Amino acid sequence: MPQSKEVHREYMRKRRKGSQGVTEQGITSKGVTDVLPIIRALADSVKKEEIERIAKSLKAHNVAGSVSYGVSGPTFLEVGDMLDILSKRR
Repeated sequence: MPQSKEVHREYMRKRRKGSQGVTEQGITSKGVTDVLPIIRALADSVKKEEIERIAKSLKAHNVAGSVSYGVSGPTFLEVGDMLDILSKRR
């Protein structure tokens, strides 16, 4: 049964309103939710190696500050700093 545009619009508005600020870990601030995907990726050894290659290439082309990991995630300059910190820990 097709819905009218207004009924669908109201349904989507209610759906979006209920899910703002909610993540797998619960309600968090914007800064924390932006960083979590990169932290998960750096914890995975295969993804970490791939991210290292991407970060090196972007840094070599002087565009690491312009490219971010995800839509509103950290830039690859920041990701490079995270990788440096992780490599110093070992």
